[in-house]
Amino acid sequence: MLPLVPALLAFLRLAACPPGALVLAPEDTGVDDTGTGDTSTDDTASMGECESGICPLEVSEAWAECGDGAWGDPRVLTATPAGPGALVVVLLHAQSGCCPTVGVVAEAHVRGEPFVEAFVDLSMDDCECECLLDVGFRLDEIPAGTYAVRVMGVETTATVE
Repeated sequence: MLPLVPALLAFLRLAACPPGALVLAPEDTGVDDTGTGDTSTDDTASMGECESGICPLEVSEAWAECGDGAWGDPRVLTATPAGPGALVVVLLHAQSGCCPTVGVVAEAHVRGEPFVEAFVDLSMDDCECECLLDVGFRLDEIPAGTYAVRVMGVETTATVE
């Protein structure tokens, strides 16, 4: 199901466009200026400028494990600065489960009221146990600023250097 998340995000962005709006694909410059293999537009702008106002973020170190929460405990979200352009995000009591596959897609919205939103997929949980799962991951390439951070319906605030 995780491969559907980027397609869903693209659809939601397209669905938000007014009728008759022209949606353009990124221009291919033919230059890989960061060594990532990406030759679309100028990808050196990832740390400070997102032309569309929506910046895809790099997600790493995603995990989920049984936490110490009791059934009925509220979800608790923390977003801790982890160096320039980075946050470590932890959501306690995310949902019930045991041993899911964790998928995370995240983006920073830098126009208007800035926010970071992460879409978490906890699927393929085939174990025969049940607990309240805690979930965590690292986000990189966030432009500097103060953001509302949103994960699974919970929000907190964090400042990124």
